[in-house]
Amino acid sequence: MNYHQSIIKLVRRTYLFILSASLTLFAFPITCSAVGNYTVNSNNAYNWLISQKNANGLVTSFQGGNVCYTYDNAVAITAFLLKGDTASAKAVLNEFKSLQLSDGSWYNAYYTNGGVQEGL
Repeated sequence: MNYHQSIIKLVRRTYLFILSASLTLFAFPITCSAVGNYTVNSNNAYNWLISQKNANGLVTSFQGGNVCYTYDNAVAITAFLLKGDTASAKAVLNEFKSLQLSDGSWYNAYYTNGGVQEGL
């Protein structure tokens, strides 16, 4: 699988995730007062993700950590796209492009410096 096919596959999966999340929210609207203000919570989560971005484009998975899990970054891409932040989403995708293995896959986790933290 080449880079373009991988990106198309990732975009399709992201689209399906966004679609299913949207349908879930519309089918089961958040009405519980314990949930709080959706906009405030959404903005807080987005701002936290932005604070976790590294120079290489990946998002650190834990506050103060140095590990970027592939799954967490895929979720971050989705969050960035939902907030209209295509630049941050592209930064993560561009770093994944440079880290992609010859068979089209990625390792499970990377250090913030791009080194492999956890293999397949």
